[in-house]
Amino acid sequence: MGADAYLDIVNKSKLIDFLRTFRTGDFRRFREFLDSPYFNKRDDVRQFYAVLLNLAPDFHDPKLEREALWEKYAPDRPYDRKELNYVANFLLQLAENYIATERFQQDDTSRNSEVLGYCLLNGLDKHYRSAYQKSEKALHAEPYRDADWQINAWRLAALEMQNFYMSRSRRADLSIHKVVEHLDTFYLDKKLELSSEILNLNQILSDKFDTSFIKDLSLLLKDRDASTTSIIEIRRFVLYILLDPEDVASFHRLRELLPLARRVYPPERVTGIFGYAQNFCIRRIKAGDTSFELELFNIYKESIESKVMFGTGYLIHWDLKNVCSVAL
Repeated sequence: MGADAYLDIVNKSKLIDFLRTFRTGDFRRFREFLDSPYFNKRDDVRQFYAVLLNLAPDFHDPKLEREALWEKYAPDRPYDRKELNYVANFLLQLAENYIATERFQQDDTSRNSEVLGYCLLNGLDKHYRSAYQKSEKALHAEPYRDADWQINAWRLAALEMQNFYMSRSRRADLSIHKVVEHLDTFYLDKKLELSSEILNLNQILSDKFDTSFIKDLSLLLKDRDASTTSIIEIRRFVLYILLDPEDVASFHRLRELLPLARRVYPPERVTGIFGYAQNFCIRRIKAGDTSFELELFNIYKESIESKVMFGTGYLIHWDLKNVCSVAL
């Protein structure tokens, strides 16, 4: 019974699984979260967490047996499985609320958007204008211009558009154009990113994804002004080389855009873009076009010098193998 109870709460408890993901500082901050009456008014939850905290961070201990936990939690009362499950479930909900609160506090854009929306709805014009200018300055100070930046810019422009209509101004509303532009760029960047991944997976997996929608996407891209948005141009040529392994012209255009990719995308996304260019070269080499050996070597060289290849924090063993093979 004891061993079964231990295995039950360790291996099947969503609460224990969740708490195991906490970093060292989270255990202390979550305790402070539980001690705040704004977030939690239940003493039994605080008491139960204090019991579990003694078993952190691994929670690999026979004391996790249900009866042993109950003895620490309520030593003066007989074991009540239903109550133990209830307090554990409530603690899990609060742990989830804690993580959501922490992430929201770290997301300046979402937090500022909520404040701006509140100011608009409550007629706080001076406060809105000051907060808007502060948010706009912070947005343009961010280093990258990827899809996440575009959706944040869209949020800000949408609030300004709402402010324009609420003010009943007769001046031209430039925020409408920004709303459309940022939303369009976000949509296309994400659509192209996912479409490219589908095409890439179709080259690997036996079960193929439907790609009929990509034809319409290609037509849409051809109608766009090539100078409009740099991130769309990068994604466009990634898509083209995946659609056609013979499209050398698109590869060379993508190759020219790789330095730009490092400036507009965060490292984790740049790694994938470089990977598509590398894979195109590898396929061309396997097809007998040895001129792409130098192209591949130069891309590897650039990705190492710019640390793009270290996107995960270290060099993956097959990347090291490929670099050495091309260099030799």
